[in-house]
Amino acid sequence: FDAEGHELSILRGMQRTLSQTRPLFTAEAFPSEKPSERRAFRQLKLFIHSFNYTMHEVRETCGNKGCRNFLCVPAELARVGGIASRCAEGESQRRPVPCLACADSRS
Repeated sequence: FDAEGHELSILRGMQRTLSQTRPLFTAEAFPSEKPSERRAFRQLKLFIHSFNYTMHEVRETCGNKGCRNFLCVPAELARVGGIASRCAEGESQRRPVPCLACADSRS
């Protein structure tokens, strides 16, 4: 979903769904150099991780260079045969890759 900066609010309203149904979803974020956008991305990432989801950056060309889309996958599905990669089969540049910002925060 792309909610023009309100992605975290949407996810807060989806807590029961995230816990019980465990859907795959995409979220747009701006992991940029601007402090306010970096802070908002960190909050979004922490919230998504708190539900035991992994985030995978979708490699794509976007109209806004700071904009990134992330495929969010329940951890239990991410372990099953690389589902994140299979969800975006096709051109290699469009395959999801582990979000470097997420990998950095877990080390």
